[in-house]
Amino acid sequence: MILWPCLLVAILGADGEPSMTGTKFGSFAAARTEDSVESNFSEASETDAAQLLETNLPRMIDPDSLLDSDEEEPALHQTPDATPVFQADFERDSDLNYDRWPDGWFRKRGTGYPPFAKVEIRRTNDALSGKHALCLSLDGGAIEISSPTIELHREFSYAAELWLKTEGLESSAARVSLYVTNDEGKTLVRLQSSWQRENNGWSRIHLGPLTPPEKSPLRGYLSVEVQPRTLPGDLQGKVWIDRVQLTRLPRMTLTTNSEHQMFVFPDRPRLKCSASGIQQANPQVEFVVVDAESKPVARHTTFFKTTRQASAAGAETGFVGTADWEPAISKVGFYRVRATMLGTSDRWLTRETTFVVVNPIDHAAQGEFGWSLGRGEEPLAVGPLSQLLLQSGVHHIRFPAWFDQEHQAHGDRLAWFAERLSMHNIELIGVLDQPPEGLRTLFRDKGELPAASVFADPDLWGPAVDPVMTRLSLKVRRWQLGSDQDLSFVGFPDLAAKVDEIRIALNRFGQNLKLALNWSWLQQVPAPVEGAVPWDALTYSADPCLTADELQAYLSRDEQGTRGECWVELEPLSANSYPLQVRIRDLVARMIAAKQEKAEIIFVSQPFENEHGLMRKDGTPGELFLPWRTTASLLGGSQFVGDFQLVGGSTNFVFARDGKAVTVVWNDRPTEETFQAEPGMRVLDVWGREIELHDVDGNGGKVLVGPTPIFITGMSEHLARWRIATNFKSKRLESIFGREQKLVLQLRNPFPQSVAGEVTLHAPQTWDYPKQPQRFRVAEGENFELEIPVSLSLDASGGAHQVRLDFDLHAEQRFNFTLFRTVYVGLEDVTVEAQTRLLDDDSLQLELSIHNQTPSPVSFNFTFFPPGRRRETKQLVNLPPGRTTTRIVFPNGADMVGQRVHMRAEELGGPRVFNQSVVAER
Repeated sequence: MILWPCLLVAILGADGEPSMTGTKFGSFAAARTEDSVESNFSEASETDAAQLLETNLPRMIDPDSLLDSDEEEPALHQTPDATPVFQADFERDSDLNYDRWPDGWFRKRGTGYPPFAKVEIRRTNDALSGKHALCLSLDGGAIEISSPTIELHREFSYAAELWLKTEGLESSAARVSLYVTNDEGKTLVRLQSSWQRENNGWSRIHLGPLTPPEKSPLRGYLSVEVQPRTLPGDLQGKVWIDRVQLTRLPRMTLTTNSEHQMFVFPDRPRLKCSASGIQQANPQVEFVVVDAESKPVARHTTFFKTTRQASAAGAETGFVGTADWEPAISKVGFYRVRATMLGTSDRWLTRETTFVVVNPIDHAAQGEFGWSLGRGEEPLAVGPLSQLLLQSGVHHIRFPAWFDQEHQAHGDRLAWFAERLSMHNIELIGVLDQPPEGLRTLFRDKGELPAASVFADPDLWGPAVDPVMTRLSLKVRRWQLGSDQDLSFVGFPDLAAKVDEIRIALNRFGQNLKLALNWSWLQQVPAPVEGAVPWDALTYSADPCLTADELQAYLSRDEQGTRGECWVELEPLSANSYPLQVRIRDLVARMIAAKQEKAEIIFVSQPFENEHGLMRKDGTPGELFLPWRTTASLLGGSQFVGDFQLVGGSTNFVFARDGKAVTVVWNDRPTEETFQAEPGMRVLDVWGREIELHDVDGNGGKVLVGPTPIFITGMSEHLARWRIATNFKSKRLESIFGREQKLVLQLRNPFPQSVAGEVTLHAPQTWDYPKQPQRFRVAEGENFELEIPVSLSLDASGGAHQVRLDFDLHAEQRFNFTLFRTVYVGLEDVTVEAQTRLLDDDSLQLELSIHNQTPSPVSFNFTFFPPGRRRETKQLVNLPPGRTTTRIVFPNGADMVGQRVHMRAEELGGPRVFNQSVVAER
């Protein structure tokens, strides 16, 4: 069979230049049909390159990302151990017949690929290798060119490099790909670069190293695509390429002694670096391990143990060897490891992978969190996958479960998988999506079939699912129709009747099976028929994904009982577009939002995915795996209780399970918060690492809270509910001075017995209130109100004040703890902020910012009391809604610095009166 070419370039666009006069085809290319070309490119777009990459990460990480270095990565042609196997510089020897087309290259023709779009070797003043480069001029269509394929050998890895320049591209962009095909021309793998639009001159783009699969013979080629990223596409512009090279490198891999790269204490990781095709005996390799914050944890240098290597044909190809190391990892967490071969400047001989070290999970009997494994046993078979899932905080797994009569062994494997998971309180939910290959002829379509079409005719699909239900119906109770992305039932006519028909057919096997459909958040759910719906659950999703606030709003809307159980799809933010800290907090916030609104199941779609997943496509842990695991394991099966006020204003959510509470805390800015110590209380970060509490007066501990969530675990559920329920009946005191007012403290006893105790209020010194503890006794489940008399002095400031409540509580045990609550003096709808600044002439400027939150103008008479000076007044009349700023200047104000300036504001014709003070500063 004719083989595919080596170098392919695809361009969409136009610039109106004259059409190309000459096109040359290789002998193998001339014999190919357009259909074969289309087929090959279709397959290439769907292949998964991750398993062939020698690094286990989705893209080559800068080898110095683990260490500080500004050294530029060397080009392939400068690498000592690199052997070029294909090169193109588009000089004279690339075009022996002088038709401006590179010899032996192929250009695709057909619909969408106009022959007049100009591609030719051109002379250019900035060519990299000589005086010429290949120019592709956009002219309203697509262009694909390629050169003969290059034979690949599994003893080596391969990397590609070319230089690319764009001119005048606005809505189009270029992308480079490296392909591996088999001997029949079928694409096995495609490794892609990011899209390039504006590069301000020549840019070097490299891909790999890539390791050919364990098959032979194999071919490889390099691809560059330029496609419109928005519509309409560019009508003009050029793309230039030069110095194209496909290079053979030593093959090098880095693995651990775990198929899923997760180690549960006391298990420890052992690293293994393997290499073949190296040109030196017993070279050194350096291992470096860093944690989630890229802080070095361990480093080790050792020698490869090598032997001479020969190819399958018997030719000597260098050396093959391995090097092992067991790092001393003493803490749980997420780790990256890098292995670099030393003795050469070859930084391409660097490999990275990831692993996690975890404590065993205290698995709850029930939980809401799950994974949707649409790829089935890719990349992990059910054996290692089950080991991973048992320690991943999940309680539900969605898994494709359709097989035919000829593959009963697959059914047995699924039955074993479902039973093993069930023993650990993990439910397998079967997905009936695409019919297996052996049954596709029944459905008369070889492409992707929407579920609504698959299940249109029960006489067709009924016998096709019989083997599945016969084998699995006793072990799998819930089933979903269609993959996670399949919304074909949305808008289906007479949907209730169709789903009822499917349910009746599936229940022929004697089980009361539950049926789920995929749905869109943006689509209305059909009304129930005769007060009931035939589906048991709807799985909701949206593109783009909903934020935490949006998710909470959609979940809380009233669907009038039409949706049954609510299953939620979560897709983490893109690793290519958002920093890790943002991705972590967004994921945790959405998990919390779904739990707050009591979603029955909360799925992460496609967890084995590089950009949006928790794991990598090759089965190694991603950066979000441990944040997911920590959140899911601590909150799974819990009940949302509420939140309470922290002194630093940090956001918090309290969940309770089995008598214990977990509080999730974060703050936009680094802030110290204090938590009262309780027996068994621990503070964990998202990686599962314990954070030390710094003791404060033997009664609690301070912990730094920042944008990344932390978890306070082991707290008493009853005490947490007490904290949340304790509030002032009214949070406002009137700006009336010298007259007694009442602060009414509302208490509710959540303990399973009567509670006695006392509370001491700590408020501003300008308030007159009882300084001694106020005693109380509250029966089980009782609500109680405690009145605390308060009067304000003349210099009491208005606005918000944070007061402290110290409790000494006698319940199931004695608890001493502190709560903070905000009390407002004056009305909350008008606030005043003040700040001072010393001017160049030594006068002191007092700037007032009055925020009128009412819908009408307000007027105030301000009186200022500067220390040691005569009082001054100023009227501010008809202040509009919103914020108004005014300034008061005190001459010779340098002597006022460090002293307090008091002010009093009285509303003209209204009841508002409040005091404010500010310390004069430079």
